[in-house]
Amino acid sequence: MSARNVIIFLIFCLFGSLCGAVPQFPDQSQQWIQYVGELGKKLNAMEQQLISKDDRIIQLETALKHHITAYTKYVHDKEGEMQAKDMDVDVLRQEVTSCTREQLKAEAVSQDFAKRLSTLEQINTADRTEDENKIDTRERSRLASMWNGDNDSLHSVAIVRNTTGMKSGALTVEDPAEEPSHLRSAPYSGANVAFHVEMTSTRTVNTGSIVEYDHETLDDGNGYNTHDGIYIVPETGTYVITWTTLSAFHSYVQTFLYVNGYKRASAFADSQEIHDVHQATTIAVLRLTHGDHVFVRVGHTTNHTVYSDINYSSRPTFSGWRLY
Repeated sequence: MSARNVIIFLIFCLFGSLCGAVPQFPDQSQQWIQYVGELGKKLNAMEQQLISKDDRIIQLETALKHHITAYTKYVHDKEGEMQAKDMDVDVLRQEVTSCTREQLKAEAVSQDFAKRLSTLEQINTADRTEDENKIDTRERSRLASMWNGDNDSLHSVAIVRNTTGMKSGALTVEDPAEEPSHLRSAPYSGANVAFHVEMTSTRTVNTGSIVEYDHETLDDGNGYNTHDGIYIVPETGTYVITWTTLSAFHSYVQTFLYVNGYKRASAFADSQEIHDVHQATTIAVLRLTHGDHVFVRVGHTTNHTVYSDINYSSRPTFSGWRLY
């Protein structure tokens, strides 16, 4: 009999003595032994069930720990994803805000450009409405002063656009015998024809005035006059004519290239919206005839100024050369 059974037996004997019934070992020992054996079996079965339940509890606790760990990791990963998405949303929001600002700026620039384009169109329309079939009074007077002859013969000569086969821009007269002396003179006999002149300082100008370039750096053919700003073509041919105009701070200036009083090209230097100096350069290729008068004339301007700055090598220039 195991120690546990003996202890149980003794407990029952003690219980019987307390109740006044002392067991009679010779008669009931066998029954007690059987009873204690059955009780031990039941206790063993209960212990096995407890052990089995303990194992099951341990398994459940282990599984629960795994689930908790997996769920914690899942929640942490989702939180990381949410933070990343929040950052992406912030970036997108900033980009949308930036795009909105750029769009507003672009719309403002577009509106400003449309206004300025409308102004230019109005200017060009006004210029086209001028009498382009006649040389203005000042030019007529200057050209008339170059004639050799009396005043009556001067009034009999009309300078008109040639529409009967001669090249555009040439001077024709109703009476060839009354041609100006500079047209009757012999053409320049040199092989090369070219000129380049500059404006050495800022000048005040008016709309319609001829731009006078006062510094002559090249004049093969002796065609340019620094006193009136007019280049007289020394030889018939095809010429490249170019000029550069500078606008001062917060201003614009429009210039035109004239040949014998007819507008042949234009330039527009515009720094009205910025504290800076802007320049405009135009190149024209023209068929010119000996004696043609070529000059640059001021159009519309805000402050009546053609800018020049020798310190920054920024000078308005007027150049030309004969190609062939």
